[in-house]
Amino acid sequence: MQLLPLAQPLLHSRRKPKYFSLALLKRAAPKRPKHGMTQPNEPATPTPHTQPLLHWPHYAVLALGVLTFVLLLTANRTALNTRNATVGATRDGAGVTTTALTIEGVTLAALPQGPDGEVLRKLQAQLAESQTPDEKIQLLNKLVSAAMNANRPDVAALYAERSYSIDATDARLNQALGLYKAAIAGTAATTDTSLLHLLAPRALALMDTYLQAKPADVDAQVDRALLQVQAARQPADMMNGIRALRTVADANPAHLRANLQMGVYSLQTGQLEKAEARLRQVLTLDGNHAEAHLYLAQTLARQGKTAAAITEYDTAAKLTQDPTLRTLAQSERAKLKPQ
Repeated sequence: MQLLPLAQPLLHSRRKPKYFSLALLKRAAPKRPKHGMTQPNEPATPTPHTQPLLHWPHYAVLALGVLTFVLLLTANRTALNTRNATVGATRDGAGVTTTALTIEGVTLAALPQGPDGEVLRKLQAQLAESQTPDEKIQLLNKLVSAAMNANRPDVAALYAERSYSIDATDARLNQALGLYKAAIAGTAATTDTSLLHLLAPRALALMDTYLQAKPADVDAQVDRALLQVQAARQPADMMNGIRALRTVADANPAHLRANLQMGVYSLQTGQLEKAEARLRQVLTLDGNHAEAHLYLAQTLARQGKTAAAITEYDTAAKLTQDPTLRTLAQSERAKLKPQ
C-alpha cells in the first residue's frame, strides 16, 4: 500500500517530527492479532499520520479571540448603561468637531468642541458609572448647570427631568418645567420644528403631573394649553389646544397672557374681529404692553383701518425695549400709506 505523504516522515525518518507524540506512535503501530487467531507474517499496514487539531499558534489565536469577545461584551454593557446620556464626536460641514448629544433617547443639536463639551462629556461618563441615587442627583445638578453655561436649556431640561424622576419633589418639577419653557421659547426664532416636537410632549407630560396636584393654577392651565398646541402634529390636535386655551381665557377675562395668546391665534387664523376684541382686552389690563399694540396694529392693517394701525405701530415702537420688535413695527408701519 502506498503511504500517504504525511505518514512517511513519521514511519521512515529517524528524526523526531516537529509535532511528535505518543498518540501518533500508537496510531502507527500494527494491530495485534486477537487471542486464538493467527495472522500471516506480513508487515503492518501503517496508519496515516494525522496532525493535531490545534498547535500552539492556534491556541494563541483562540485566546486572542476570546479576549476580544470579552472586551466587546464589556463595551456593549457599558453602552447599555450609558444609553440615557451619551456623547459622540462628529464633524459638521465646516469640518469643526462637534459633540452630538443623546439624552433620554432624545438626540439634540451638537455642541461645539471646547470647555463646555468637555465638561459635559466628563460628567456624563461619571453619571454612567454612578451607583446610588445621591450620586446621580449630584451629577445631574452639575449637568444642568453645565448645560445652562453652554446656553442650552434644551439639554438642561432633559437632565432636570431625569433628576425629577429620581427625586420627585416640587422644586425639581418646577425646575424642569421652567427649563422646558425656556427651551421651547428658544425654538420660536427658528423654522426647524423638530426640537419643538421633541420637547413639547415631554413638557406636556410634566405639566399634567403638576396640574394633578394644583388643578386651580390658571397660569399652569394656560401653559398646558400652549404646550398642547406646540406639541400638535395634526391640525385637529392644534385646534384642541386652542379650544382649551379659549376656555381658560373666557373663564379668566383678567388673565393677560391667556387673552393675548388667544388674540394672536385669532389673528393667525384670520378671525380679525375676534383678534381685535382680545387684544383690546389685553390693553385694558396693561396699556403699555408693546406686543399687544403691535399685534393690534397688524389686525387693524388687515382690516383696512390704516390710520388706527399707524398709531398702534408708532406706540409699539415707542414702548418696546426689544430692538427686534421695534424694527418690525417701524418696517411694517413704513409700508402703510396714510389715508
